[in-house]
Amino acid sequence: MLRSTLLLLTILLLATPAWSEIPGTLSVQGVLTDLGGVPLADGQYSVNFYLFTTSTGGTDFWHEEILVEQVDGVFSTVLGLQFPLDPADFDQELYLEVRRSGE
Repeated sequence: MLRSTLLLLTILLLATPAWSEIPGTLSVQGVLTDLGGVPLADGQYSVNFYLFTTSTGGTDFWHEEILVEQVDGVFSTVLGLQFPLDPADFDQELYLEVRRSGE
């Protein structure tokens, strides 16, 4: 009994750092549209994602270009896989800009 309790405590202590880590990624889902608001046809699109600390103007502090697949009018992707996001940046209000490459 003591042996199994020690084993369980050891496993829990080793796993604790993994539980406390904050991921440097963010899941995003959206709809790509043309300038008139009409959803784009299903397919692959190169999309730029930008993070800003202000709602207008300013300079982005993080940027990533991702090839997304729009299916049934919706795309899903994970930000931060190429350039991890810093969890410390999320203690403030942030603004995400999504722009198709070339626009």
